Amino acid sequence: MRQPGIIEAQDLEALLARLDAEWKAAQQAAEAWRSAPLVQVAEALGLRPRPSGGKPTSWLANCPGTNHSLMIHAGTGEWGCGYCRRKGGEKELRKFVEGRRRRKR
Repeated sequence: MRQPGIIEAQDLEALLARLDAEWKAAQQAAEAWRSAPLVQVAEALGLRPRPSGGKPTSWLANCPGTNHSLMIHAGTGEWGCGYCRRKGGEKELRKFVEGRRRRKR
């Protein structure tokens, strides 16, 4: 007899296996976007882009000189930082990073 709130070991193992497979598939789908131009620019600028875990085209990167992340949409080639209230494309990202690095000196 099953009790509410209790999961049997075999059901737990099946659930964990399914979640692991879904996570791996999502990671693979995101990795296909690693070659997107804006992701490559963020990589070249040392912002350490990584998949956000949501849609394959949604990525996070370190916001320069801060302790938070900025969002990258690999499909549209746009980025944005809600904290800094900045956004744009490749050109704007390069300018943003350059300005932050100049200020640090």
